[in-house]
Amino acid sequence: MHISLIKRAAVLGASAFALAASAAFSAEWTSFQVGTLNSFTFTYAHRDDGQFILGEGGEIGIQTTYGSPGTTPLVNTSNLLLDPASIAVKNATVGLIGAGGPLATSNLYLFDPSTPGTSISATPVANLQNFVIKYWRHPDSGREGWLVIGGNGTVPVNGFYGANTLSFVSLDGSKVGNITGDLSDYSGGLDVDSQGNVFFALSAFNADEGKILKFTADQVDTAVLALINGTPAPLSKAAATLIFDADASASLAVDSAGRFWIGGYPLNHIQAYDPVTSVQRRFTPDHAALVNAAGGPSYSVRSYSRNGAGFVSFLASDSFYNDGSALTLGYKPVSELDIRSVQFTATAQTVTEAAGTTNLTVTITPALTGKAKVTVPVTISGTATKGKDYAAISTTSLTFDANNTSRTIPVKVTNDIEDEDDNNETVIVTLGTPAPVALAGFGAIGTEKFTLTITDDDVKPQIAAVQNFGTLKVGGPVSYQVVNTGAAATKWSASGLPPGLKINALTGLITGTPATSGEYDQVWITATNAAGVSTSIAFVLNVAAFPAPATGSFAGLINRAGTVTNGLGARVTLFTTSKATYSGKIEIGKTSIPLKGDLNNTGTHPTGSYSFKNGTTNLTLDFTLGAVTGELSGSLVTAAPPPPPSPAAAAINNASLSGWRAQTATTLTGVHNFFAAVPGGPASTVPEGTSYGSAKVAATGMTTIAGVTADGLAFTSSSPLAINGDLVLYQVLYKVPGSFMGVIKIANDAAHSMSGDITWSKPSQGAPTTDKLYATGWTADQALVVRGGKYRPAVGATLPMNATASTGNNARIVLQDGGIEALGANPTIQFRIASATSLIVPAPHKLTLKNDTGLLTGSITLGTGAAKKSFNIQALLVPDATTPDPFDTTAEGYFILPVSSTVSRAGMVGIEPLSL
Repeated sequence: MHISLIKRAAVLGASAFALAASAAFSAEWTSFQVGTLNSFTFTYAHRDDGQFILGEGGEIGIQTTYGSPGTTPLVNTSNLLLDPASIAVKNATVGLIGAGGPLATSNLYLFDPSTPGTSISATPVANLQNFVIKYWRHPDSGREGWLVIGGNGTVPVNGFYGANTLSFVSLDGSKVGNITGDLSDYSGGLDVDSQGNVFFALSAFNADEGKILKFTADQVDTAVLALINGTPAPLSKAAATLIFDADASASLAVDSAGRFWIGGYPLNHIQAYDPVTSVQRRFTPDHAALVNAAGGPSYSVRSYSRNGAGFVSFLASDSFYNDGSALTLGYKPVSELDIRSVQFTATAQTVTEAAGTTNLTVTITPALTGKAKVTVPVTISGTATKGKDYAAISTTSLTFDANNTSRTIPVKVTNDIEDEDDNNETVIVTLGTPAPVALAGFGAIGTEKFTLTITDDDVKPQIAAVQNFGTLKVGGPVSYQVVNTGAAATKWSASGLPPGLKINALTGLITGTPATSGEYDQVWITATNAAGVSTSIAFVLNVAAFPAPATGSFAGLINRAGTVTNGLGARVTLFTTSKATYSGKIEIGKTSIPLKGDLNNTGTHPTGSYSFKNGTTNLTLDFTLGAVTGELSGSLVTAAPPPPPSPAAAAINNASLSGWRAQTATTLTGVHNFFAAVPGGPASTVPEGTSYGSAKVAATGMTTIAGVTADGLAFTSSSPLAINGDLVLYQVLYKVPGSFMGVIKIANDAAHSMSGDITWSKPSQGAPTTDKLYATGWTADQALVVRGGKYRPAVGATLPMNATASTGNNARIVLQDGGIEALGANPTIQFRIASATSLIVPAPHKLTLKNDTGLLTGSITLGTGAAKKSFNIQALLVPDATTPDPFDTTAEGYFILPVSSTVSRAGMVGIEPLSL
């Protein structure tokens, strides 16, 4: 016998064959004890006249009189070994017995149900693993035979049998074989309706468990014909139609009304399903208690007819399979079995204490007819307290009739102020057995009970154990909402937060900017409301340090672009700290504006922004500090024109900033002389001399720059030496301001080579003016190129400019441009450099040298008579960094030549050694 391992207790059993003599139990179902369980299996069927045939205790008994428990043994002349697994009946005189036995195949024997005295046939018609056998006949083709469901599949489940299949056996046993493929791991119930349709239950440890499927009579007939013709074409499970998903699978019956009846483990009732109304009902037969039972009853089910009326029967057995326990048979006419159920439309709901009233709905389906009524008692239980957690429920029963198919049970929840220990309480509403039971019963399992779960809305906050504070950095603004998975908090606090951060006491929002780097491992947070206090676990917050390359002194220039500086450009000096703060100033012309604020270290590179007013103009300085390079960049912007501004308009209101971080120590110390000149020479409408200057670099990198422009104005500037060797020069000149600005670079080479670019602006000085030099200024900024290097004063035998020692002239002064041509074409004056302190210049000319600085000053007299003019000259010895000799220098400078009483011009002075 192929046993359904899930449902085996529903069909296995044994009995002493002696029939009980007790009278039928008189109630809804007619029932009486027909045997007792023992070590044998048991099964049963019905003859055409409705009398039952019982197989148990190794024998077959046929009911002697319909309605009584007594049976007459079926003669077994050949002493066939029987442990009956299944019994099927074709008609009054033909039946088939599955002999049963071990969990393997067994013989199928014919017998005559009408005559117990006629022995069971000794010749088997087939040998198959058989769980259920049913007679089948196609209503049109007339083909007929036995259908056997059992472990006859091709896929082995264990060492005894294969997977569950449906097999066909012809009446004479000449044709035997599977007409389906594998259906399930284990065998389940089987039945055939009057039209030849076949229904079977799947038994498996998966989602197929309990599914009731159908093969039509035509599908089965086609498969049977193919088997008979020697060309088997088994039906696949996929070809079957799903009828119902039942709660068990071991036993299945289809009654004369086409309704389904299901029994077997783990059910302690019979499940019924009407495919017309899609209603299911649980029937709990009211038979007498099973004598000697150790557990609840389990039911096998059958359908049969008697005198043209349909019946449903059951065989009740102990689900714990206790030896000596009773086997009870019961039956009832199909016409008296109403599949009508009462149930909650939902079985559970969760509400808060503030939910108010929740309406529970109970329905009866299908509706009652006529004047019939059904009453259902109602009981209340659960952990909630009546009168405190919910108002008393007045409903004690529900009544349904033809006009009332739905009833409501109101449950009013009370909002108390107590903090419940477990936060949840329940109100359980349970339906009692409907009365009269003949009209209705319970529906699907669990639908007779509704659980209302009340959650305590007086719940404490619950600070989540996992908080994502993100990446914390000194100077990186923080805005983080602490995650609370509980009830809302009314008060927050935090301890151990990094300096610069704080928590909002009302919202739990942590804000601020970390000011000090390090690990903060003592951070904990509390959240409070009326229900109590929630304390977090300890959190570890790591604050990354402010980048070192962005810390220190910075100097940079804002170019002359646009109108933001009125063409003067600007100088920016910044001092930044490891706490992400900055201070400094911006110089625009003669105006100096202090800067101070916090740096934003959120992104890859720290940034800053400072807004201020220069006169009546609102300006904003935005800058970025290179976190790796120490570069300073940014822009100075003013309010743009009304949108949308054109690109040209936007450019007018934006000037760029560039600069670098300062060195804190350098070896590029000493005096560095340079000149600044227009490549190719300037126009005659602007100063034609050469500007020069000296940069004195200290060991700290701090540098003092001093010099003279080509029109004789002094400039001074102080600048740190940047990490890339840059010096910033910014000088405001003239009454109507112009500026002399640029970047000078000192290279880290032997000559300390100097290079760079300077721009020089001078607007018109207006009228009247006392300015004799280029009072109208110039419209295009003068672009000057810087060259120079470290100045090394002459010592010992070395002469200034590395001139060749001589008793004659060894150097010359060259004068050019600036109107000098009126006194001679590029006048040249030779002289002798006798020593570092002695220059011998022909009279009336004069020239002196400060060897320690390289500054040359003097006067020149040219012309005769009324055209004779005397004027001053100035020049500075500037190293020639392109030669290998560190003392190779030339002097570059200017002269100022009066043209008239109100106008003077500037020309170039060059002093160089002669080649001797």
